[in-house]
Amino acid sequence: WTGQLFESRFLHSVENEVEAGKIKVDNACRKTVKSAIQEAGMPATYYTIDDVAARMRTSPPKLSRAISMLRANGFLAAPTSFSPTGFRTDARMIDIQETLS
Repeated sequence: WTGQLFESRFLHSVENEVEAGKIKVDNACRKTVKSAIQEAGMPATYYTIDDVAARMRTSPPKLSRAISMLRANGFLAAPTSFSPTGFRTDARMIDIQETLS
């Protein structure tokens, strides 16, 4: 699959319905919708912070710090709903390693 995984407009409408109390969902679902909104428009594949750290032969940084650093360097970056240690970015692996080193 190389197309978009998430439809942003649909996700925002679901979020609005939930916040308005028209749809009742548990917190896990609410968190997944918010994560998917961040992921909309991102590349289809993702990295895990543990795999990146293993390639760099270092301890993994906090996911939120890695995402902040990538964004500060001009890359798109967001956590993924598919893995608690995963993130999507338009950066190449070499860019990620340089940014986090």
